[in-house]
Amino acid sequence: MITSTPQTSHSHAVLLDEGELSSGKEVPISVVLPVYKSAACLEELYQRLTVVVSQLTENYELIFVEDGSPDSSWQQIRSLSTRDSRVRGVKLSRNFGQHAAISAGLKASRGRSVVVMDADLQDPPEEIPRLLALANQGTDIVLAKRRSRKFSRWRNVCATVYFKLLNSLAQSNIDGTCATFSVLSRPVVDAYLTLNDSSRHYLFILFWLGFERQSIEYEHGSRLHGESSYDFSKLVQHAMQGIYFQSNKLLELIVWLGLFIVFVGSLSTAALLVSSALALTPSWMALGAILFLLGGINLTALGLVGLYVGQTFEQVKGRPLYIVEQETNESAAPTSRQLIRRD
Repeated sequence: MITSTPQTSHSHAVLLDEGELSSGKEVPISVVLPVYKSAACLEELYQRLTVVVSQLTENYELIFVEDGSPDSSWQQIRSLSTRDSRVRGVKLSRNFGQHAAISAGLKASRGRSVVVMDADLQDPPEEIPRLLALANQGTDIVLAKRRSRKFSRWRNVCATVYFKLLNSLAQSNIDGTCATFSVLSRPVVDAYLTLNDSSRHYLFILFWLGFERQSIEYEHGSRLHGESSYDFSKLVQHAMQGIYFQSNKLLELIVWLGLFIVFVGSLSTAALLVSSALALTPSWMALGAILFLLGGINLTALGLVGLYVGQTFEQVKGRPLYIVEQETNESAAPTSRQLIRRD
């Protein structure tokens, strides 16, 4: 990956050509924003996005995907859509998760360049011109890398360890400092939507797709309202889904672990026979310890295999990744659309 030198000025952004465009299907810029528990941020987010994007082009769309949020996010999105026809709202029937919501937004988008960012204002809209300027040079994927993470120290340490483990298992080079904040070209969006994996991770899919990638660095903002919806259990589930998507190396490790246990078990059995013969150690104690160890390892291995089988079961069900319940300003969207989609 090539990392560009951070810029201090946003004035260098290239205005996108929109002379050949009308209010029809294609627009120069789409901004996709998955929304969950972000009602307090949406008005400020809209104001800042409008100021930034309108300086690049007047022909754009802001797509807010409400992912079953329990607060008033959808009411806020509907209000913004009433005030501004360039705001499009997509309401999912329930919470399908951030990455499914991103897929729904990408499916609805019409932009030649599509910006993906969080709706909690930790991704500053003012950085969009820098991302687009690099994309306009012909780069298909432009990623934003955090200079520092505005998360707890424990979460930062866990993220660092996780990405090192993941890259080791998958023999990949995924940069854990990259955020969801990014710009995709239309070919990348189209390629992204061909994947129907039930276990989805936005960044992992982008790295798997290939295409030319470059990145910029930016200062990750602090959360202004509310708190992250990712608790410990969701973070663990999210991490495991990333491993499922990237690698089956864990299954190979089980085989090697089994061979290692056979070797150690053979040595232990020999030692147990010698010890019993010399009456140094009661045989039942040593045998019990070995059986306890082997039982725990077997249960762990079976559980891991079960997780992969469970993922296969979820995949073969063929259920849609998300269900759209309502949309606003949908008349501006392509006409060949379905209520229930599988990307």
